[in-house]
This record gives sequence, structure tokens and C-alpha cells, in this order.
Amino acid sequence: MVICTGNELKWDDIKGAKECLDDPNYPVGSIYSLNYAIKTARLARALMKGNAIFTEPVGPIKVTFHF
Repeated sequence: MVICTGNELKWDDIKGAKECLDDPNYPVGSIYSLNYAIKTARLARALMKGNAIFTEPVGPIKVTFHF
């Protein structure tokens, strides 16, 4: 038997997060959902200058980006 519990995503716990993530023109992304990960990759490819902020939760999560 294999049990994969995964993450419990609570977008509504962060005021405005869901709205920003769902807006294709707003520069906010996430890698914890396929649609949002695609948006994040598009945003990263389009970034030519300026700043980008990345956060990483506490814990043993490994993230690899390939652009």
C-alpha cells in the first residue's frame, strides 16, 4: 500500500492570494498547483529586469526550477 498525503493548500488563509494567483495579469505565482506553476514559469521567463521574491517554507521541501 502507498499513501501519499501531500500538501493541504489553503489559499484563502492569505488575504488576496487566490485572486492574485487566478489573475493572469498579476505577477504572483506558485509551484504548488499545475496551473499556477505554468503561470510562474511564464512570469520567470518574462522577467527581464527588476526584482523577484521567492519564499520557501520551513521543512524538508526540495524545489528545483528548470527554465
